[in-house]
Amino acid sequence: EGIKKAKADPVYSHLKKLNAIRKAAGPLRKGAQTRLAAAAHQYVFRRDHGGETAVVFLNKDGKPAQLKAAGLPDGGYRELYAGAKLKIKGGVIETEVPAHGLRVFVKGRIKGRPWKL
Repeated sequence: EGIKKAKADPVYSHLKKLNAIRKAAGPLRKGAQTRLAAAAHQYVFRRDHGGETAVVFLNKDGKPAQLKAAGLPDGGYRELYAGAKLKIKGGVIETEVPAHGLRVFVKGRIKGRPWKL
């Protein structure tokens, strides 16, 4: 009964999705990390590996935050938490990150569909 109850917990679902996101993109597992922005409750970094790029926006504040990353390769990105597609030009991604949430954008190969979990 304990395992069944745990699987119904929202924290379990969130952790399962985070693990799937990490598995979905090579740069998240193997890439060299570069800090792009940092504030009291927010952090933005990128990881690059094998010609692919992942950009991670973290917000630990109790309210949503508008965050921006610059100096990125232009082209098509997929946001792995919600599944949205984005084309960037000029090397900038700006996104709203929910309270206590994250957004992960990947330019490159994606294994599976972690946004479907």
